[in-house]
Amino acid sequence: MMKMDSNTTLQLHVATQYLAAAGKNYVASKDDDSHTNAGWDAITSSFFTRPFSNTDSLSFYTKEMRLAWNGNKPNSFSLKGHTHAEVLKWLEETSLQNGLKKFVFDLHYTLASGEILNDFSFGGAQENALRTHAGYRTFADNACQAVLSKLGMTAEVRTWPHHFDTGAYVMVPDSKISIGFGLAIPDSLSKDYYLYTSGYVDGASMPTASLPALPLGKWLSEDWQGGILSVDGLKEPDYLKFLERSIEAVKSFTPKS
Repeated sequence: MMKMDSNTTLQLHVATQYLAAAGKNYVASKDDDSHTNAGWDAITSSFFTRPFSNTDSLSFYTKEMRLAWNGNKPNSFSLKGHTHAEVLKWLEETSLQNGLKKFVFDLHYTLASGEILNDFSFGGAQENALRTHAGYRTFADNACQAVLSKLGMTAEVRTWPHHFDTGAYVMVPDSKISIGFGLAIPDSLSKDYYLYTSGYVDGASMPTASLPALPLGKWLSEDWQGGILSVDGLKEPDYLKFLERSIEAVKSFTPKS
């Protein structure tokens, strides 16, 4: 697989904001913002929203850089060569054509890359990098689903638009421990896409100093407490191995008396 480039990651991240905004417009609001997150379809390499109030939905086909409105009056729009303003015009027109209120792009957060300006243009996303990204998402989604099943835990595996991470959050039964895990894009913790596992005790970050060493990846204990592993060059079984071992370590944590 080709390594991801920052421009392709940025364009993918920006494109998912249209799905988040669609969820905010047309899906019943949830306190945890889950109405704005997206699912992943490995077969089509696409993100998709929850069903709207009229059962329509919006998808983003990542390899094609294309939005698709699914419903009684389906429509499709290629992002390539178009600006943010042009995408919004299409979404506004399509929403009205499908009997919904006019689409409004009104996010309640700002991306690390900054505000999305009207002249932001989609172009230059590398095809090989788009395929690499799809592989990362599919491997991560599969691994998250598999580890939940193997460890007897239940949770949704979703992509959260603000930080563009794919993962899940679970409460460990009969304990004060909760666990977040999944795939994240490059940030201050890693220059590559990476897997992460973080534990919490009564909502406070779990210290990692006493956790057993991981066969893959490492524990961080300074600005952020948790385990990480770069996915560059990883095989699919490695995703599951890291998540399984790091989650088991967090579950076994015993607070000092």
